[in-house]
Amino acid sequence: MTVPRYLFVALPPQAVVDALKTFLDDQGLTSQLGGTMFQPFNWHQSLSGQFWQTAGIEAKLRAAGELLSARQVEFQMNRIVGRGTHWEFKPFGNPPGFTDLLAAVQAALRAVGVSDRGGHSPHMTVSYWAPTALRSVKIGPPIRWTIDTVSLVCGMADQSGYRYELVRQWPLHAAAPKAQHELFPDEGN
Repeated sequence: MTVPRYLFVALPPQAVVDALKTFLDDQGLTSQLGGTMFQPFNWHQSLSGQFWQTAGIEAKLRAAGELLSARQVEFQMNRIVGRGTHWEFKPFGNPPGFTDLLAAVQAALRAVGVSDRGGHSPHMTVSYWAPTALRSVKIGPPIRWTIDTVSLVCGMADQSGYRYELVRQWPLHAAAPKAQHELFPDEGN
């Protein structure tokens, strides 16, 4: 048993989890990982550090969530990479709005007196203990995921394993409208 830890995350919808899992299966990566794969029901994008369960922390984190104001962010998961034993799904570059979402989470935490180191990169961990390193494997076409909700979860381990329990969720504002040049890309004229 471990002491429960809270964190803010973005949880992918089941359709995204299923598509990513199918990709791993089709590439033979699920069997390569074996029991070292992070359970798909735990896949997430971290938006804050972890906060140990102490008196009053859940109330402060809920208050921070109520203060959160940010726009939706679209990820296009286009590859899986493995640096040493850490394998992760990665999107194209730094998705527009992701840095702003992280900043909004940090601002909400500061407003309720909670300190967090921040500094999260856009990715979802597949394994912390993969048996081998992995060269980048392209996901094509990319798997799209719109982060439209921020979730407060509590991570805990017991006899059935490690899991995240949903505490509360907050919707994000619709993404900013696309600029005209994004709607009508240059056709080489």
